[in-house]
Amino acid sequence: MIKILSRKETLEYNSTLASFIVKVQEDKYSPEKNQMLLEPGEHYDDQIGEYRSFNREECNRINEELLTEFNRKADKINVKSLPKKFTFKVYDFPAASMSDLVLQIGLTFQKISNQLNAGPVLFMNDFAVPWLSQKNDYAPVKEAQMYLKRIGVDDDFAGGFIVNTPELLDFMSYLFWIIRCNAELPPCYFTFQKSKFVASLCKYGNVHFTFYNEEEMKVLEKIFDHLDMKEVPGGACLERFADGASIEGRRIDW
Repeated sequence: MIKILSRKETLEYNSTLASFIVKVQEDKYSPEKNQMLLEPGEHYDDQIGEYRSFNREECNRINEELLTEFNRKADKINVKSLPKKFTFKVYDFPAASMSDLVLQIGLTFQKISNQLNAGPVLFMNDFAVPWLSQKNDYAPVKEAQMYLKRIGVDDDFAGGFIVNTPELLDFMSYLFWIIRCNAELPPCYFTFQKSKFVASLCKYGNVHFTFYNEEEMKVLEKIFDHLDMKEVPGGACLERFADGASIEGRRIDW
């Protein structure tokens, strides 16, 4: 079973995911925290493609638009502070080809789910951007977007999903193509309902874990070892199966 949830509903299922998402939004998207607000002076003007002088009135208008957009998309919920101690690790999946990797992503998480027994998996992007907002004519992405539509996603949906074990195979395999190719979408994070880690898939098909509970991390490391998942040295992800540096089907500014 797959349930489509609002962002608030998704975050209510897991306090670690909620705290993580809110922190990412502040650290990554907040105009005030990321020095995005303008002061009068020389700035680059996207519309004309060059630097020019901005006066106070223009800066105030642009700053108000930036703050309004952030407040519209940010999740306004009360959360607990994340533990100061955490461990970040990246793992790959055993695969002999790209098609095998796509299969192994979903299959491996089915096996992890069965062994960990921590409830269904929650998925949500770190900012309220609709899942179908970026168009892409690359066949695997079109198929993945059609899959999302079949399970009930419409053009405006920017919420989350809760996915039971039997559906993880298809869901995560399709999700990978969207993450890999639709570069304008914000990152998608996920965790099990009862877990205290947060994870994400990257465009190379590796899974990035942030662990907040050492005991849970040790349990998962044993499962990873049993499933032949290898830690990526230094967390440095590389393309494993494509020729050259570019990724076929990856789109920016469609």
